[in-house]
Amino acid sequence: MVRTKTTGNTSEDLTGIISKKKIVINIAIHSMLAVAVLIIAPWFGSENFTFSKFSAQNEVFKLLLSYRLARVTIAFLLGGVLSLSGTLLQATLKNPLIEPYTLGISSSSALGAFIGITFFSFIPWSGFSLSILISVFIIFTVYRLSQRFGGFSVYTLILAGITISIFSASLISLLRYILNPLTANLLDRWLIGSLITASWKDFWILLCFSIPLILWGGYFANDYNQLYFQTEVSKSRGLNVEWLQKITFLIVSIAIAGSVSLFGPIAFVGLIVPHIERKISGFDYRIVIPATFISGGILLTLSDLISRTILAPTELPVGIITSCLGAPFFLYLLFCRKDLTD
Repeated sequence: MVRTKTTGNTSEDLTGIISKKKIVINIAIHSMLAVAVLIIAPWFGSENFTFSKFSAQNEVFKLLLSYRLARVTIAFLLGGVLSLSGTLLQATLKNPLIEPYTLGISSSSALGAFIGITFFSFIPWSGFSLSILISVFIIFTVYRLSQRFGGFSVYTLILAGITISIFSASLISLLRYILNPLTANLLDRWLIGSLITASWKDFWILLCFSIPLILWGGYFANDYNQLYFQTEVSKSRGLNVEWLQKITFLIVSIAIAGSVSLFGPIAFVGLIVPHIERKISGFDYRIVIPATFISGGILLTLSDLISRTILAPTELPVGIITSCLGAPFFLYLLFCRKDLTD
């Protein structure tokens, strides 16, 4: 059990009385926006669909059903997973600049998946397994070091993540030279983060990795509210802080490893969306968690739409779009928002 006893009402302490009506209205608005995006997005891409072409008997319909709908659905789920992962990591580490990419989880997961896919493809699920093992190892190493040295500053965590990312990228580059050129070229697009090969099979696999994260975040939203306080205060209010942190790290690592194994590392979704949602929805995680999941899905779906249309008929990897959006946003938070980094 994460909660050992209940003391007070954390939601009231942090944000005032948050009514169920406000939560329902907030989620309803987000959901309506998501439905609108999911309805519109499948019709546009390297080839735009029109109603004049639409028929259950023609190839356009089959393409829409088997490929474009799968891709849009996956983009929404994947964006939600990345955004929710960033939200939970920021809450757990009390660090607003943390997300799976900046912490090095995405890069280390990519390294594990790359090794598995390239050298152990004859073993079922080798890419997923190595990706999970390496990402879990990395995040718990960072956690143990933070425990040992009394906590990392914002800049130390960022530097640690950058170091992990550079090291992982260096090993991937080294291994890439061992491959034949055709295989290397096929993996290059995956390494940037791409949904071009997305299928319904990928959706079900991603969903299996995502369900524990979604259920965990929703069920323990109030416990993440209590992490707002100092650790000693949170413990005095009945929260098992260490257990909550460890399970969060484990579940986030598994979800990110699954997503990276399928589609490669996609940066900054888990950084952009939580900040925007805290401005819109406040700091009560009963609202923030579902809102960030939906908004993350919307962001990645729109980013994928841009990647399909901006240079049509050529398609860009969606990771390029999110990096172009996220890098300036990250620099803004790092240098302009001193209240977040001091």
